[in-house]
Amino acid sequence: MDFLHKVLGFLPDFNIYIYAIITLIVPIIIMKIKTLLTGAMNQPGTSKQKESTLEMTCDLSENVSVINEVLGENNDIITREFFINDSRASIIFTRGLVDTAIINNNILDPLMFNTIDDERIPYSLKEILPVSECHEETDIHTIISYILRGETALLHEKSTKAIILKGSFRIDCCYFDHP
Repeated sequence: MDFLHKVLGFLPDFNIYIYAIITLIVPIIIMKIKTLLTGAMNQPGTSKQKESTLEMTCDLSENVSVINEVLGENNDIITREFFINDSRASIIFTRGLVDTAIINNNILDPLMFNTIDDERIPYSLKEILPVSECHEETDIHTIISYILRGETALLHEKSTKAIILKGSFRIDCCYFDHP
């Protein structure tokens, strides 16, 4: 018994053990929780990532509806549907930021009045348009950002990609009379 009291006398109180454990374990637990939460936000399929990417489909009506829904009711966003041969297409642009003469002469006329091989429509649209620059996009949010910057989006029912047409913007809308 005497030996046991001597051994226990050298050991600190039980409270000191608890404080030591809490001091060491709590920061480790906090780091693990932060790691788990950060990892969960970056995982594919989380709601944050679904919100940031919205891909186009082959359904032209659905794509146009989604774009109009994201933009809300906005009288400055113009959507024109037309036919290329027997297939439907649509252009979307911002009124006041694009030159409608360029839209009519350089986009609509070549698409509506030229015969395009139906098998090559999604691929040949970029080739026949006399615009300064164009590229393809699949993310609807990215397409909308281009539309809001004054570029024109061309959507086709046989394609899951929109063609962004640069060079259709109005030059006079970009200058200010006063500094």
